[in-house]
Amino acid sequence: MGREVTGAADIPAARLRERVARVAVRGLTYRYYHWDWGEAVAVEGLWAAWRITGERRFFDFVRRMVEGWMAHSPDPWYPDHVGPGRTLLDLWEETGDLCFLGYARRLGEHLIHLPRAACGGYFHRPDLPDRARMIWVDSMQTDAPFLCRLGAATGEGRWYDAAAGHIAGHIAALQNPATGLFYHNYDDARGRVNGVFWGRGNGWAALGLVHTLELLPKDHAGYAGILKGLERLAEAILARQDEETGLWRTVVDRPETYLEGSVSLMFANALMRGGRAGALSAECARAGERAWGALWDQVTPDGLVKNVSHRTPPREDPADYTLPPVGGLYPWGQGPYLLTAATWLEGEGQQG
Repeated sequence: MGREVTGAADIPAARLRERVARVAVRGLTYRYYHWDWGEAVAVEGLWAAWRITGERRFFDFVRRMVEGWMAHSPDPWYPDHVGPGRTLLDLWEETGDLCFLGYARRLGEHLIHLPRAACGGYFHRPDLPDRARMIWVDSMQTDAPFLCRLGAATGEGRWYDAAAGHIAGHIAALQNPATGLFYHNYDDARGRVNGVFWGRGNGWAALGLVHTLELLPKDHAGYAGILKGLERLAEAILARQDEETGLWRTVVDRPETYLEGSVSLMFANALMRGGRAGALSAECARAGERAWGALWDQVTPDGLVKNVSHRTPPREDPADYTLPPVGGLYPWGQGPYLLTAATWLEGEGQQG
């Protein structure tokens, strides 16, 4: 997959913006529903595409999606925990419409009142018998970063406390103490993890940790523990970066599995953001830039992000993670591409 590129310094910004527009337009054609983690990151990506390109249709699409969510669920309930909470606050800041802030507060209240495991992790779907006591790595990208944004928006420290507690619980439940990598899920009813270091799951974890630390006050009691979790994950990611391409595999620690697009985009984004924010080393930032240098033009003429795998349910055999088909229109590929492009352009001082 991809081609060997040693860095991202030579990416032409104009050509990248053209690819951003192409990916975003294709993203508008996906059949979205309310809500899943992929939908949330795709909406975040479309917001980034609007910022990069200035094309109003991307803003209008995001607003319609969010307003439809609010109309559908006036009071957030269990399926809404994976909604794009940070985008609610983006819309509030952009428009001044207090309805978005009000709904963000209601979503925050919903999240902090979910039942929890003894380790502190939240059970996000206690309404479903087969998932009632499960903790999912995917939620690290949506929940704690949103709660931190809510703290920053309102000036209320309790949201920072909730964010730190939320992500610390996921670290306790899902991060392997020996490798630093994260498991796909934890079943509290059985007291066990699924046992596989799914690549995209570790991408969700990396993004969630970075976005939380970007806003969590450094003097917060939970900051050091979250930073340690990120540092250990970053060390594991760097150790498993493919030497030839600079990319990562669909099961991070299994070299026999294939190089996967969404995994590599998420890692590239998290490493670049973490390095530039000072949470991670310059070496991490360079590793992310190298991956992005190999990924930025991996887009088809009609805007499809290449080499992204289908929805991947949790399994206990790493080989099962190679079974979902690769290629197709998936929001967890389109969204991370747009967000990673935004991160690179921000770092280069060329966004907007």
